[in-house]
Amino acid sequence: MGDLRAKVAFREEPPLDLPPDVAADVGDSVRNPPSLIESLHLDPQSVTWMFVALLLLSGGIAFLIGLGEEHPYLAAYRTTAERLRELEQEIETDLAGSERAKEAEATMGARGGARRAAHEARLYAVDDLYEAAAHAYLDGVAMESGDPAVTEAAMRLSRQWPLLPH
Repeated sequence: MGDLRAKVAFREEPPLDLPPDVAADVGDSVRNPPSLIESLHLDPQSVTWMFVALLLLSGGIAFLIGLGEEHPYLAAYRTTAERLRELEQEIETDLAGSERAKEAEATMGARGGARRAAHEARLYAVDDLYEAAAHAYLDGVAMESGDPAVTEAAMRLSRQWPLLPH
């Protein structure tokens, strides 16, 4: 391409055909115009190498710009692929969450029954502690009391179970 450019720049222009009366009035520079290269004082090799250098420089700059920034289609593809992976992970997370929710819903009745049973067991344990404390109190009253009527009443009360009202 540099050689082609040099050939175009060094192309010789044919002399102008002027009528004889005009040719006498104008100088030789109008009848026989200098070529572009002659007016710039260049030789063919410098034009060729200058054009080759220009092509290499512009190609190198384009290459560096291409390295610095990815192609828009490649960037769009990469962004789409990353977003697709993120959406797939969200779907997997949502599916796992829905499976856990279904399992929790299926066992909700059993878990509720177990909670109720555990609560009732705690209440019965507290009631039993109060009953044991009441019977221990009556036994203490019967032992420490010097009055036989109090001792008999305490013994009669301690025979009934449950001692405390519910």
